[in-house]
Amino acid sequence: MANTVSNASRGWAGFTWCLLGGVLGGGAVWLFQGHSLSISPAGMTYPDMAATLLMAATLIVAIFGTVFGLAAILGYTQFRRGVEEKTKAAVESVIREHLIEELRDGPSRGVLEELVARFLQEAREKPGVVEAWTKWLDQSRDELKDVDEDVG
Repeated sequence: MANTVSNASRGWAGFTWCLLGGVLGGGAVWLFQGHSLSISPAGMTYPDMAATLLMAATLIVAIFGTVFGLAAILGYTQFRRGVEEKTKAAVESVIREHLIEELRDGPSRGVLEELVARFLQEAREKPGVVEAWTKWLDQSRDELKDVDEDVG
């Protein structure tokens, strides 16, 4: 509730500053034109004035469009980055929980125990097995890193 009141007061403060700026700007124009608000030069025709005003409106729309477009691009980039970080954290958490559960009670536990037992048995029987497994693990890690870089 406090945030809503704060936003409303900021809105009124902004409106007040804009109104004050408009009044001061109008007063400055009136003062610098010799206490008259006529079109300068006085010989400007109505079609010329309409063309000038339309050109000014077009420039204002173009400038605001450019500014809002850049703000939209920056906002989208920030939004995307935030979504990526939160998604990555959520996925890592779910994967971690699933792997822990799978290794405790799931069918992967038996497969993992069998692999470890086979590795230990081969390591005792053949002296080069540890180096071969290490080389195979390094290759697998490099392949997974390549896949990870390709995906994103």
